[in-house]
Amino acid sequence: MKKALKLLLLFIICSLSFKGFSQKNRKQKVDYDKERQYILVDGNYYAKMEKQNYNKIGLIKNYSIRNKEDKELIFFKYSPYQDWNRERTQKVNKEAYTITFINGGGNVYMKKNFGEKGVMKLITKNNLIQNDKIDSESENRFIAINNGRKGTDKKVDNRVSDIEIEANEIVIDGSPIAKFSEKNMKAEDGTDLLKISIYNTIGEKVATATAPVKAASEWLVVTDSDGRTSEILYETPGAKKKLFNWLLIKKYL
Repeated sequence: MKKALKLLLLFIICSLSFKGFSQKNRKQKVDYDKERQYILVDGNYYAKMEKQNYNKIGLIKNYSIRNKEDKELIFFKYSPYQDWNRERTQKVNKEAYTITFINGGGNVYMKKNFGEKGVMKLITKNNLIQNDKIDSESENRFIAINNGRKGTDKKVDNRVSDIEIEANEIVIDGSPIAKFSEKNMKAEDGTDLLKISIYNTIGEKVATATAPVKAASEWLVVTDSDGRTSEILYETPGAKKKLFNWLLIKKYL
């Protein structure tokens, strides 16, 4: 009798342990509610995901991960790099994304393409968001295992030092993110102007900036995607870097 009770007790313990193990290791079901822009895990709200067209065609997208208060937490930005084609006759764009944690400023550069499902899988698999905010431990682990750059718990608007100018290319971490051209021109009143045109890596114009050659105080910036005109403080040295950094912060680049 005692032996039978022991066997029954052992069976119950094993069953409960297996059930707990199964639940813990059960594959989560991740879906996207397009109407509310919600990422759902097992039918429950996890985070918001806004999709933004990278180019006019819309085949390539950037992804903004936000909480219910619409505060941005993570941004997936398409950041292609150039490499030789298979025949090694010319350089072509290769797919890659920069994943930036907004509050901490840390980022990871991944040489791969991300679609809707890929973004959701990466975020949920790495437990990057908990209780509608970034989990700092998961963020640090993700950055470490993917050879990323840890932030400084400051806003991303301090990234001007990350930008380098090489010939006519705007470069971050050794990878071109845009190109630019510049020329001198005259305004209608005869004022000498410096005009800079900025293009993305596939040759589409992103913005045009002008400033007086003498006594420059502001850039006048026209952005092509929204037709907006903005005035940006012209500061020397590094005026062009500050201009490009502004375009980066505002996600025009």
